[in-house]
Amino acid sequence: MFYDSNDSKLILFGGWTNNWLGDTYSLKVSMITGPPYAIYNITPNMGPLTGKTKVRIDGDGFKDSNNIIVRFDSHSKATSPEVQGVYISETQIECETPSFADIGVKSSVVTISINKGDYTITSSKFTFYYNTKADECIAYGPGLLTENCPDHETIFCIQARNSKG
Repeated sequence: MFYDSNDSKLILFGGWTNNWLGDTYSLKVSMITGPPYAIYNITPNMGPLTGKTKVRIDGDGFKDSNNIIVRFDSHSKATSPEVQGVYISETQIECETPSFADIGVKSSVVTISINKGDYTITSSKFTFYYNTKADECIAYGPGLLTENCPDHETIFCIQARNSKG
């Protein structure tokens, strides 16, 4: 018996029933073991609903490929947008977030697939926030969200209003 890490298969050859058998069995175990690459973190982990936020995905076992797919799964009935990832190193991939403006979800689970392989069983959460119209707000930005944590840098803007009359 041996494990083929390229195809995530457990292969068994032989057998015994009072004589040697030449049977071969294989079992795809990728849903248990996952592919040979994994996600640990995504930075930043928050961006506007309209997408186009450049993110860095940290992980392990990434391979240089032109076929890296990053999936943002919203766990809704709508489709899970996928974007092209760019290989940086064995531990980093970069991409731009897709737009969720038409779907209107607040968070998604990020997984990746390399060379049409299985998607990672490890994942990272990405949260979307609604874009604001600065001319209609006194303060705006991700720093005003209640999900922020102490000791993590974030930003928000305070807009000065002109008082005419």
